[in-house]
Amino acid sequence: MNRWDIDSLYENRFTDERRILRFDRQYLRRKMKTLSLSSYDDVKPYWMELSKTYKNGELSLDWATNKLIWDYFYKNRNFQLKIIVGIQDACCVGIIPLLFGDHEMCNFPYWSFNDDFIISKEYFSPPEEVHRFLEHLPQHLSDDMNCFYVPEKAQYFCRRARGLVDIKPSQEEYFESLKKKYRHDMRRTWRINADVNVIADNRLHAGKIRSLLVCYLEYWRQKNGSASEEYSLYSRDKILTDLLLMRRAEELGKLIALYFYLGEELVAANFSVQREQDRVDDYLCLRNGNGHLASRGLGIFAILKNIEHCRQLRKRYYDLSSCLNDYKRKFINMETFFYLMGFERIPIAASEAQLT
Repeated sequence: MNRWDIDSLYENRFTDERRILRFDRQYLRRKMKTLSLSSYDDVKPYWMELSKTYKNGELSLDWATNKLIWDYFYKNRNFQLKIIVGIQDACCVGIIPLLFGDHEMCNFPYWSFNDDFIISKEYFSPPEEVHRFLEHLPQHLSDDMNCFYVPEKAQYFCRRARGLVDIKPSQEEYFESLKKKYRHDMRRTWRINADVNVIADNRLHAGKIRSLLVCYLEYWRQKNGSASEEYSLYSRDKILTDLLLMRRAEELGKLIALYFYLGEELVAANFSVQREQDRVDDYLCLRNGNGHLASRGLGIFAILKNIEHCRQLRKRYYDLSSCLNDYKRKFINMETFFYLMGFERIPIAASEAQLT
């Protein structure tokens, strides 16, 4: 090896060392600090800061919305609140609130990022930052942004089909994307409710829906007749909290409210929330299912009319993930969408993580 080769070797060595030192400095700068808080009032300054740069004005990521859910529903039900705040270079880069409690009322408490209100709840953090929170979180249940976002280190999440619907450019094209027997049911429901007048609005009219709300609460009371009093109160309080959320959505300019009249009688009201540019989340449908109205399928008809309205607004997706019961499953396209749930500290087997 001649002199020039030795000089070149030393130069490369020192260059590599400089790169290593530069990498170490970058790593130290990038190392995220976390805070653990137990109050929405304490986290508000960080929340407001992050809202200035990431998805401001979305109901699911709104500080007042999340505080409302805690104050009116979980706070007095012996739940624990833990809010993980990520700080990088003196700036907030993410906020993840977690609830610990008996979510299913089966005497088995667990940590959950989900609640019974926000549909397809997503981490309040830019996607490129989410993986940095993993080591700071307990094992928990999480929707984690469903099909719109696949986090780094996706092996920590398992995939499950949920209620996300591609509404297609036209009703006929949408019907063709459904299973044959469901397609038949939808068309029949559409025909038998042709005499129902639908008025679209962006406000929640509390006075108009009062009698409908009483009727709907009575329906749930009878449906849960064999259930415990605790569960009946749970169902009642959930519906009332949902209405408070719809009021907040109205304040944010995100509410879609459809009112259904048969003659002069208000027989149903459907409330949903616009999300980002191309999506609507279905939250609550109040309806009168008594007497001659029982066979009309007003719940199905309300969703069909809302899907039609969303096409006019140039939306593409309609999310029915909240309370995904049998009648809602009829709306799911045959080409199923997926969402990510079930965070684990130990990576899930690749075969399960890649389910499609």
